[in-house]
Amino acid sequence: MSTRTLILALALAMTASLMAQRDETLFEKLDLSLTGGWGASTLGLSASEHESVLVAGGFGGLEFGKDFFLGWGGWSATEDITYDPFDLSTYRFNYSGMLLGYGPRSFKLLHPQFFLLLGRGNLRVPGRSDRVLVVQPSGGVEVNVLRWFRLGVQVGYRFLADNDLAALREVQVSQPWAELHFRFGWSWGE
Repeated sequence: MSTRTLILALALAMTASLMAQRDETLFEKLDLSLTGGWGASTLGLSASEHESVLVAGGFGGLEFGKDFFLGWGGWSATEDITYDPFDLSTYRFNYSGMLLGYGPRSFKLLHPQFFLLLGRGNLRVPGRSDRVLVVQPSGGVEVNVLRWFRLGVQVGYRFLADNDLAALREVQVSQPWAELHFRFGWSWGE
């Protein structure tokens, strides 16, 4: 065997060895396999300038890698909200959107939970309505009551933008809120 053939064989062997090695990447470290499906009923309290209002709704979606949630939700004020106590002017709102969630170590009895909702909403005053953009970050804790039932408490802030109703200022309709959710579903795998 000539020296040239030996060097070529060694170069090919090293190239094959290097090609067999894989680089570690972020997405290989994140487990984004489908691991569950969940739906929730929620009951919350939203604080306006002059009163608090009950907000009911729910969400549903899929769980990935035990920690990540991707779904859709919708909520609505259950009663009119007073924005001018002198002439008793009121408005009502509802909204829905895509819900992104992260619950690190969700297999633990008590674990943190973070959500971000991005969607559209509707503000209504008597005789007029307007579509608005809704961004709602929140954080809280969740308890694994049963394998198929979780109870959670969330607090956050609801930002409403693109309000074209002259009667309502955006400051009045963007509000802090707190919510209790009852989540039903199933996580599989380890």
